[in-house]
Amino acid sequence: MKRYTLTNGSVIECEEKRIGVGATAEVYLSLDKSTIVKIYKSKGKTTQDVLEQIIGKYNALRPLDNITRDYWQTRLAWPNGIISGEQLGITAPYISLPIKLTNLTSLSWRKANLTRETRGTWKAHLAICLKLAGAVRLCHLSGLCHSDLSPNNVLVDPKTGDIGMIDLDGLVVLDHITPLVVGTPKFQPPEIVMGKAGPSIQGDEHALAVMIYKTLMFHHPLEGKRIFKGLTAEEEDRNIFGSQPLYVQHPRDKRNRPEGWYMPVEKLGPHLPPLFERCFIEGLFNPEARPRADEWESALLKTLSRVITCSNNDCIGRCFVLTDDFPARCPFCGDTSQRGRMIPILRVYKSNHNNRGVFYRDDSDGGASLIVVNPGQKLYSWDINSGIKPDNAMDREPKVMFEFDASSDLWKILNLNCECLINVYDKGRNYIVRGSHAELNDGNWLIFGSYNTERVARIEFHKLN
Repeated sequence: MKRYTLTNGSVIECEEKRIGVGATAEVYLSLDKSTIVKIYKSKGKTTQDVLEQIIGKYNALRPLDNITRDYWQTRLAWPNGIISGEQLGITAPYISLPIKLTNLTSLSWRKANLTRETRGTWKAHLAICLKLAGAVRLCHLSGLCHSDLSPNNVLVDPKTGDIGMIDLDGLVVLDHITPLVVGTPKFQPPEIVMGKAGPSIQGDEHALAVMIYKTLMFHHPLEGKRIFKGLTAEEEDRNIFGSQPLYVQHPRDKRNRPEGWYMPVEKLGPHLPPLFERCFIEGLFNPEARPRADEWESALLKTLSRVITCSNNDCIGRCFVLTDDFPARCPFCGDTSQRGRMIPILRVYKSNHNNRGVFYRDDSDGGASLIVVNPGQKLYSWDINSGIKPDNAMDREPKVMFEFDASSDLWKILNLNCECLINVYDKGRNYIVRGSHAELNDGNWLIFGSYNTERVARIEFHKLN
């Protein structure tokens, strides 16, 4: 057993066997398995003063309200204690998730190492990206840049879509805290690859976009079939990621398309492709053009609401995004068995706070403007109320659920725990009380929530092509 004393005088006891080791530190697990202890091999650039600033003044969790803090402190392994004396180290929450994001971004690794039960669905990949963007947003709001944002520093659960961001003791406050590293190869922006700039929030934004792209598409956005002849591997990487980067799905330049199978980026729906183009075309040499983390959050939340289940049980993705042309073909497995099927979608509007009973489409708060309905799908408070996001919701229990009765070919909505749910039809309206059902009919409206936060949805049935 190892014992370490923190600067506040408390003592933490750890298992003798380390659980991780890197170039700069060794990591141990506390006996109660709630905390990791990271001991630096040498102090080097890491000083107690730097760690105190990350834990204190620049702590991204500190300014949050209790609800949001509770959500993120289980997903951000933020340093919470300092070990000083002969050895310098930190303590941080232990996040127990099964794999690193690095593995999940490899389609071949996913197929070889995860079973159908453990790999989850591609929708979980979207959920992982949503939480990742939220975590980066919090760091940036606190004036921090990560400086080494990569899948190596993110743990994930491919089944639930949960994440844990680790190794946060190397964060950078520009002009105050010197970066320990300048990024991971292939995730650095061109200005760092070329030695023209150091870590920055804009550099994080490039790395975040690469991580999102790889998690959803299973290949790097700048690595395609283009070859630079007569160069060493190092020189070629400098061209690919630094001096001559070319987006693999550039709409006008097809020289660098991915090798083998790849999913066309337009299959992601209307919200994500424009952000990828901004980052990997204009943003390559204009860092200010790169999408912010909160822009990715909004686009990912909208895309999550468009996911439809694939009917092929052996499909590697098991779901896909329903684009505006309502395709029946799954881009992962090619299944078209749902062609001709009628599915309900909800066109979502929000309340006009100044004019009771008036609703309008407004995506400014990041809410979904279209929700594709699947059997068994549930909606939560952030789906049915404006101004609520997954990380600040007081109530995380599902509010309504959709059901499909194949024998009668009827879709229904079940009120699980929605305080106010009204079905509006051509002859009037009826309240759907908790525990009761109502049929979904084309052209009807659903009113969720309460005054000033309520959303309404028009029900439309569409045929898959």
